[in-house]
Amino acid sequence: MIDLAELTDGGRIANLSGRHRGLAAMTKFGLDWTNAESVRPMEVIVPDTIDSITPSFIQGMFGKTFEILGHSRDAFYGKFQFRASPSIADQVERGVTAILTSRDLRDIH
Repeated sequence: MIDLAELTDGGRIANLSGRHRGLAAMTKFGLDWTNAESVRPMEVIVPDTIDSITPSFIQGMFGKTFEILGHSRDAFYGKFQFRASPSIADQVERGVTAILTSRDLRDIH
């Protein structure tokens, strides 16, 4: 399980933004996979105290995962189940779309 509350400094941080912060989250939660078989299913909990998640944060946190999973939206959502408000789920999807439309994934991780 990934609980993004761990990134909020006790609820004081309401916005998760920036590729570098996403990369730090990738490391913190052990998402630096080596192959597709190593990607285990996970639930991602986004607490109500988080108001926004930027596409760049999602790119940093999950860019490598998409590379490992063959750039597949279906494979990603098959591995990661998000528990989030509808507005946050839309923001996550914008980040996913940004990853999938990036011309060079080296730019996002």
